[in-house]
Amino acid sequence: MPKSYEEQLREYENLCANLPDAILIIAKDGRLLMISKKMEEMSGYTKGDWLEKNVFDVPFVPKKEKTLLRTNLQKRFSGESIAPYPIEVLPKNKEKMFVEINGRLIKYEGEQAVLLLMRDITQRKIAEEKLKEAYMELERVNKHLIGRELRMLELKKEIQRLKDQK
Repeated sequence: MPKSYEEQLREYENLCANLPDAILIIAKDGRLLMISKKMEEMSGYTKGDWLEKNVFDVPFVPKKEKTLLRTNLQKRFSGESIAPYPIEVLPKNKEKMFVEINGRLIKYEGEQAVLLLMRDITQRKIAEEKLKEAYMELERVNKHLIGRELRMLELKKEIQRLKDQK
């Protein structure tokens, strides 16, 4: 038995509500047409704070990241494919976090729009930073140890040279 339109709509809404990534749909003029519940949770802003406002007017995206976001939105609207990329964001009631943005050009309610997915990658960025710091410390220690070993070799050669002169 085919499902009614209302049943299909509820299933679709349930599916979107339970995705692990946040969803935004942005019109060509920058208006936010739709955000998922996950976006509200991630940002700390409600649908009322977001919808029908320009994506660049909501303080979730800091000024330093808006240029990149604006450029990539324009590229998407011109049909260009953009690889997923990370940006720093500022949730309303939290510390800064990092998200990875992935998106596609779509039709939404009869108009061209961009569907963006935002995935929280804060823990990954923290782990990457710790690995980078550990690598730099290993490089420093390695450089120190290699320098010491080279001095030891030079001293051994000098000792041998002095022995040979006797």
